[in-house]
Amino acid sequence: MTLNYIKIEKEYVELYSPYSGNCFNNGEEVLYEPENDPTCLFTYIGGAGEWGYISPRVEAILKNLDLNIEDIEPKIISKMLTIDGGVVFECNDGWNGTIWFAFAPALEE
Repeated sequence: MTLNYIKIEKEYVELYSPYSGNCFNNGEEVLYEPENDPTCLFTYIGGAGEWGYISPRVEAILKNLDLNIEDIEPKIISKMLTIDGGVVFECNDGWNGTIWFAFAPALEE
């Protein structure tokens, strides 16, 4: 199943990982470092048109598909990933554009 997609129209929303509870965006800035949260799959800063973070988990999936994430839009990636419980949020960040955050339950070790 592809990632569940949620579009948040309200500007400057606080966004938390649904799995870790870490606050990733307080409506003004990204707070939590994604690389420190095993539930974060990726972040994309639409206003800058660049990836803020890509987890090793997503990199491994895309490498198996022989794809470079830098060449693909977040909406396409969201449709390509099949991770149980995965969710992607598209957030309106006001004049900064759209920010994307994707999360999934952490892998058990």
